[in-house]
Amino acid sequence: MDTIELYKELGAYERHFNQMQSVYRGLASTWLLATIAGIGYVFDKSPTGTYGGFDVRLATSMIALAGGTGIFLLWIVDVGVYHNLLVAVLDESEDLERRNPALPQLRKRMARDVVSRVCGFRLSARRKMSLFYGLPAFSLCVIAAMFLFTSPARGKYPLAVTAIVVWVVLLLVFVVVILLANRRKKDEQAQSQL
Repeated sequence: MDTIELYKELGAYERHFNQMQSVYRGLASTWLLATIAGIGYVFDKSPTGTYGGFDVRLATSMIALAGGTGIFLLWIVDVGVYHNLLVAVLDESEDLERRNPALPQLRKRMARDVVSRVCGFRLSARRKMSLFYGLPAFSLCVIAAMFLFTSPARGKYPLAVTAIVVWVVLLLVFVVVILLANRRKKDEQAQSQL
């Protein structure tokens, strides 16, 4: 295959995966706004403190937790799948550029320029995207816990309370497992390059 044609094809893949990531970030923003709107709706329609026969704070806790879970799942697909695919294509493009000095050396500059320092921390594109998803998801989990533990009807619905607590714990454990797995994968890749 011609080098220029291969270079164009890799560029098309990069644009595709970048577009897919943009779609998922848009979905996450929409998901966050829909969750906040849902919480506002429940509070607006429940002057008595109940919504559909259910305590409004417990209902709000479930809505916030569902919103946080949805954002977390979008994070997995965006950063865990599409970003890895994008990085693979970028690596191949950078290798092609290195072997062909006549090609524009864009990928090396892109890799260098995407990393920035924020409050003394070195943030890569992956970390920035993880913060984009992680902060709202974590905030919604905190909101869910806050509404759960301030609900006067906690004792009235023990099954719902238990389900919410288990859901929050499992979600947080899952996040930690994914972060540790990514760290291990990164360490293994660093060892293989030595």
